[in-house]
Parts: sequence; C-alpha cells; structure tokens
Amino acid sequence: MKSNMVPVVLEIRVESKKVTLPYADISKFCEFQNEEEVVFMMGTISQVNDVHYSDREKTWIVKLSLCGEDDPRLKDMIDYIKYEIKDTADLVTLANFFIKMGESNMAKEYYRKYENQLSTDDPNMKRIWQGLSNIADIEGNYSISIDDYSKAHECFNEQIDICQNLPSHHPQVGKCYANIANLYELQGENNLALENYEKAYKIFTQSLPAYHPDTTKVEQSIENLSLQKNSTKETSNQSTIWEMIEISEDQSEANKIIETFLIVWLDANVNKTKDNEETYKALRTSINYLKTFDNLKEGEAYIQSIHHEKIILIVSGGFGMEIVPRIHDFEQINCIYVYCLDKAHHEQWSKDYSKVKSVIIKRNQLVEEITEDQKIRNKTEDSLPMSILNRTAVAKETTTKDIAKEMGSILWFQLLIDVLLRMEHTDDAKIELIKTWRENYTGNSSELNIIKEFERKYKREKAVWWYTRQSSLYRILNKSLREQSIDMIFSFRFFLTELSKQVSQLYQNYMQQIKASHTISKPIHVYRGQVIAKEEFEQMQNSIGGFISINSFFSTSRNESEARKFAMGSSVTEKLRRILFMIEIDPRLPTKPFADIDGISFYPYEQEILFMLGSIFRIDKIESDEENKLSIINMSLCSEDDFELKELFAYLKEDIGEEASMITLGNILLQMGEYDKGERIFLRMNHQEGLINVA
Repeated sequence: MKSNMVPVVLEIRVESKKVTLPYADISKFCEFQNEEEVVFMMGTISQVNDVHYSDREKTWIVKLSLCGEDDPRLKDMIDYIKYEIKDTADLVTLANFFIKMGESNMAKEYYRKYENQLSTDDPNMKRIWQGLSNIADIEGNYSISIDDYSKAHECFNEQIDICQNLPSHHPQVGKCYANIANLYELQGENNLALENYEKAYKIFTQSLPAYHPDTTKVEQSIENLSLQKNSTKETSNQSTIWEMIEISEDQSEANKIIETFLIVWLDANVNKTKDNEETYKALRTSINYLKTFDNLKEGEAYIQSIHHEKIILIVSGGFGMEIVPRIHDFEQINCIYVYCLDKAHHEQWSKDYSKVKSVIIKRNQLVEEITEDQKIRNKTEDSLPMSILNRTAVAKETTTKDIAKEMGSILWFQLLIDVLLRMEHTDDAKIELIKTWRENYTGNSSELNIIKEFERKYKREKAVWWYTRQSSLYRILNKSLREQSIDMIFSFRFFLTELSKQVSQLYQNYMQQIKASHTISKPIHVYRGQVIAKEEFEQMQNSIGGFISINSFFSTSRNESEARKFAMGSSVTEKLRRILFMIEIDPRLPTKPFADIDGISFYPYEQEILFMLGSIFRIDKIESDEENKLSIINMSLCSEDDFELKELFAYLKEDIGEEASMITLGNILLQMGEYDKGERIFLRMNHQEGLINVA
C-alpha cells in the first residue's frame, strides 16, 4: 500500500425509521451474490460518530450513521436545493448550477447544448438568454458581444420580454436598459443610448443601495454622453444628471445625508430674503445637509420621515409656538434654535422645552452659536460605532466557533477591517474617494475647497492631521463605520488604510520611547466624555466583564478635567446618558495600536490619544456621579493574549488566511450571514468595460 494511504473500514449505522436517500440490498442481483452487498444512492450523507485504530486488525475503524432528510442540520440545505431545482430537471437546470459553482464556461456549454435541442420559437429559449445574461452580470459586463447588431438587439429584446413579469423598478429591468444603451453607444446612436441609460439610472436609484457600482457606471455613461452632446463645457455643467432624470424624493434624500447631523429650517420667509440665503451658505460650513421649508405641514412630515439622523431644528417664532410642543420629544430632534424678531416674547414659551438651546434675533449669532455647538456635538453626541458583548454570552458557549457566531457583529467588523487594511490599493482608490466625497458636497463651497486642498496637498504623513481637522472627512467615516455601510467604507478605503498605517507607525515609535525610558511598566490612563443612548448604557451595565469593540478610530485625552467638561456640556434626557470613559492601558501587552498625536493633530497640544479602529476594551466597572448625573465607565484595553479572546483571534486569523482580497472580504461577509453586504462586495469586483462573446 502507498505510504500516503491507510486501510479503513466504514461501519455504517442505518435507522429504518429515518427518511433518507435510497439504499438497497443487491445481493440477489449482483455478480457476487454471497457478499450480502448493500449499495447507497450517490450523494448520500452520513455523520461521523467515531474514528479509532484497531491494533488487532491493523486498520482504522470509522463509525458512521446515515443522515435523514429531516436532520435539522441538513434540512435547510436540502429544502434550498429542492427550491433551486423546482419541478424542472434539464440541461438549463444543470447549467444554472454550474453558474452557482463559478463554472461559467461549463454553464455556457450546457446552454448551447440545450439550445441545439430547441426550435427558434421555443419558449424555453428565454431561459437560455436569461442564463447567459446572468453570466454577463457575474463577469462584470452588461452587454453581450455579437458581431451582428441586429442579432444583438434581438437578444436584448428577449431579455426585456423575460423581465415583463418583474416589477418595473427591478434591477434586472435596469440592466436590460443598460445593455441596450451600451449597444446603441457602440453603434454611435448617442441619443438612443442616453435615453436608455436614463431609464436604467432611474430604476437603479430606486432599487439598489446608494453608491452601488451599477448605478455609478450608468451615471458616468450619462455624464460622458451629456458632455459630448452639449457644445460648451459651461452648458454641459448646467445640464446635470439630476436635471435629466426624475428621481424619487426619498432616494435622492438618502443619497445626500451621509453625516449624522442635518439642519431643518422652518420659516414662512426662509426662501424669500437675501439675508436667509447668506445664512444658508454659512450654516453649511458646519453641517452640510440643510433642508428648508416655508410650509409647516410639509416640514413636520419631513421631520417624521427621518429615522437614523439627528436634526438640528431652526424655527421661526410663529412656527415654533405651533410645532415645538408636537415634535419636542421626537428622538430625531437633537436641539432647537428659535430664530425670531421678538426675543423676550419667544423666550417665555420656549423655556418649558429643554431642547430649545437659544432664542436668537441676529444672523451672525445664529451661525456662530450653531457652529460652536456643533464642534462639541461632533465629539460627544455623534454616536460611537460600537458593539457590546456580554461576558455571560461568551461563558455559556462551548466552542470557539459558537463564540464567533455569538460575536457576529464584532467578528465581521474585525475581519472586514483586517482585510481592507491588508489589501493592496491602486491609485484609483484615492480617485474614487475624492469623487465620492465631492459628489456629496455639491454647492458647499467651504467643503469643496477642503476637498480640493486634499486632492492637491495630501501626503500620507499628514493622515492624522486630516482626520482631526474640522471637516466632513471624519464625520463621513464615523457614520459609515457606525452604520457598517460597505459602499462608503470601500470608497474611503484609501484614507482608512493611510490613517491606520500612520497610527501603527506612531505606536511603534512610542513603544520604543517608553522602553528606552524604562517606563513601559507604568499604566497609561486616558479619558473621553460622551453622550450615549439609554439602551446602550443599560447594555453596558449588563455587560460588566464583557467587551466593547469600538468600530472606528477612537479619540481620547490624557486630561480628565477636559473630558469631563465635554460630557457635562451635553444635555441629559430620558433617552440620553452622560458618560465618562476612564481607560487603562498596560503598554507591556500586545494590543491594537494607539498613538499619542499631540503635536501632529490639526489641533496640537490637546494631549490626545487616538486608538486604532476595531480596538476592543473590557468593561471593568461602572460608577455613578449622582451630583453631576454622570456615569463613569472604567475600561481596560484588551490584548490578543487575553484568555477569553486568544482562541477567538486565532480562529479569526485562521478563517481569514494569508490572502487579503475582495474575494476574501466577500466570503467573510457571507460566512457571517451578511449576505447583502457580501453581494455588494462581489458586485463591485470586476465591473470593467468590455463585452463577452456568447455567439
């Protein structure tokens, strides 16, 4: 026997009561009837119960038990397979399975074999065209390359027919129009191409997530054709994508609000005076998204439609008296500024409402106060992107895999960041960041100037400086990381990687310094004042000894009194709690990097310590300062050698492997059950120009 092979005896236990794949005693029918042979159907699944070596027999004994179709571990898979096959089993069914296995060439071969069996008017031809269209999508191409344009149009008309039973805004319908548009563009029929691209774009904005690559690709095609169509650059700039295409109100709003805070301004004269126009421009320097209403009913309806962002409300005195009592306790209302002509009168009624920050009569005062307040809000009230794991949840799980499943939200983020930071990023990554950043700040001259400066002057050794600058960059990153917006995180991967590298380098430099000064055994204490939701605080209270993963870069200070000042500067409501994080770091332990950025921050000499995104802390205890209505959360920075995390990190690293690519990232998301996010990663892959040949 070959050295790489061993003798094995399979001992299979069959329970006759179970519903299994067929098996048969073929003793009477086979050539060797005295062998009492039982044959199992191919594809039979068995459970491994025991494996041991028999010294007497000099062989391995593997004990199995035949699985039933109602086995809870297999039922979902079997039901899924049956659903995929449905009632049809033919060459198209087989080809469809080859697509799912990633064998596109084999799938094409079987589609062709089936096509040869059919007449040209057979309705099953549509199933073949649908399959070929799916292959085109998977391989990152919209169109199918056929030398004969008339045959190509016939193909795409077949696709339109297939989509008749789908909703009018289904993404597949949009892809059909994109196919047709691409073909017209190849033929030089730009007007017809533009018409079909616009149809595709309208469907994609209604049915796909913001910043989906399909939407971006079609949008770029429209812009390119529009530039060709218009005679001058100035004319083309006036003919924007938003003017050409009618987009639903909800979708366009969702695309624009990429920060946590927005301003809603209610005033019967808000759009009628030059003074208000100047105020509008000035306010956008601190909060980009500003929505104005001169109709109270429409404004109130809009406020009720906001669910994930925090509203800074500016309201006239007259409107305020009517609407503030109704909307004051809405969770999305962060604070209210009454902007009026009669300060004394409106201070009387507004004093009963705690969210009314000020009653203001001068424009400059309104802008200055909102700007200064917003600096504090961005630091203390912009919700921390974090995941909390109760220690009890870890203790009750028996295996590392079970713990990994329980820690789903923490794990997938750790994996995501690890892969993103290890991936090689091309020059296109910076271009994509700037494009996405600029698109979302159209009309905001202050932010556009900052973006232009970033484009011209950015250097990797200034990443921390740019992150700490008062601009939209860190606000976008924090919201994207908190909401785990794959598309935005990926668009900003260039800067995330650059910032991570600088924090890591500063950490290495710092560790060398404290080792040289023999102070490495001295604990480091840092602080952060914050306001968090009541539910998050209660979750922390129930998780003493558990873990918090901060899913963003985490800014803290060595100055405790400064951190307390930030916490005390925020209002407390029934749904918000003031907290002070008191964090202890043992520099002797291997931890996620942290950096003393004093001197290189945009605001130097603030004694700021910046933790790497994805840092994990243990909740040691929670104390209460009743006098100041402040809760003090004592935490310690965890190391990868932490007893309860060590096996988990080993499992995590083994799961990632050495490769760091888009495929790795997509597979990780699928394993964690984040199917939509995984799908969007795969859809971003290989979306390049070009056509595939199915002729």
